[in-house]
Amino acid sequence: MLFRSDNQRAIKELRNQLAACAAQLSFQYIQHDPQRISRLADSNGHSPSLLEKTRALQIQFSRLEFDSEWTLDQEIALLQQYIAIETQYGIPTPDFELDLSEHEQLRIKALSLFPLVQNALHYGYVSPKASPMKIRLVARPTLLRMEVSHQANPYLLSQTGTPIFKAFLGALDWLYPERAELLYNSNSNRFKATLSFQATTKK
Repeated sequence: MLFRSDNQRAIKELRNQLAACAAQLSFQYIQHDPQRISRLADSNGHSPSLLEKTRALQIQFSRLEFDSEWTLDQEIALLQQYIAIETQYGIPTPDFELDLSEHEQLRIKALSLFPLVQNALHYGYVSPKASPMKIRLVARPTLLRMEVSHQANPYLLSQTGTPIFKAFLGALDWLYPERAELLYNSNSNRFKATLSFQATTKK
């Protein structure tokens, strides 16, 4: 029984390490994203001002520490900055709805809201006839919920099979142990993911 108990502890520790690696991988996908944008901008000859904004955002990403925590307002501000830059490179502007009742005290892990948005922007299907990507963020005193829906990409077997989405699934158990839930569903036209988690409050 002692040998079995030791094995169980070792397995649990390995699972924790894998969760940490998954969380780090999710962060790296986001952190390196501005580099991809910069390369795209350079190749397409966009204006210097847009390139400056892109590189300024890249610097902000690079200064964030893994597993750090900040306010919901800071997260939203950076997310809106990121979306604004992406849309200037030809991606349709998403419908962004905020319902932030009594949210001033909320703190979350840095970049918690980015993966689902980034996944939709990068892997969603964009066409003139497609309805726009939609983001709805609802904040309450201790609960945060974000819904992201976008046109399903017919060239992908599954919207959940992307590197960003799979890494984020692993990251959640590490970032919000037993405090987060990620639900997703898809029909022939749209994919929708709903993230809910218990946020902390300012000390």
